Amino acid sequence: MKVQRVKIASHQYIWLVLDNNYFPIQPIEIFFRYLHSTEKSPYSILSYASHLKLFWEFLESIHKDWKKISIADFSGFVFWLRNPNNVVCLKDSLPLKRSERTVNTILS
Repeated sequence: MKVQRVKIASHQYIWLVLDNNYFPIQPIEIFFRYLHSTEKSPYSILSYASHLKLFWEFLESIHKDWKKISIADFSGFVFWLRNPNNVVCLKDSLPLKRSERTVNTILS
């Protein structure tokens, strides 16, 4: 999965979250259309894209459809965010963990 910036017109870009086959994830794309229509900042949309990509990666890891998640699944996402296997640390002395502030930002 990846977040991709796409040029749609001269000096106009949109953000997409692509699945592993490089197709846009439909529910996220629909949400982004709403964000564009309410004139959200491109940087806000990029932030949403990054965080929704993490959520979709989690759903993929537990083989769950986004329409069928439970509170227990969501709490599993919080645990997954707090104890990531998907964080790369560039310095050996730093812990491989997201801060609570980062986790809360992703959840919001």
